[in-house]
Amino acid sequence: MAHPVYITAARQRGVSCVQVNGLQAKIKSMTRQMMATVSELSMYQASALRLQQQVREKECLLEKYKINIDKGLPPSMDVEQEYIRQTQLEERQQRERHHAKLVLFHSVMFACCVY
Repeated sequence: MAHPVYITAARQRGVSCVQVNGLQAKIKSMTRQMMATVSELSMYQASALRLQQQVREKECLLEKYKINIDKGLPPSMDVEQEYIRQTQLEERQQRERHHAKLVLFHSVMFACCVY
């Protein structure tokens, strides 16, 4: 229901209570839409700020990595550990392949000698 002050002002201008109520409903609806939009904008803004912070952190890490590389060091301990792990894996696989060749060679030699 319309506020009495609005009704009085509307009557003086020749506007009916129904029209005032309709306008108030439109205002209320528009206000809700605006508040929802502002709320959504706030979420996007918070997300943008978080992403900007992440970019700054990544840029700092990248700078540290560059400094380490310039000093002849690995970029980070994680990279060094991964390199060591990969190197060990490759060496183990190479030993296993060599061992498999030896087993095959010995089995062929044994088979030749048996006959």
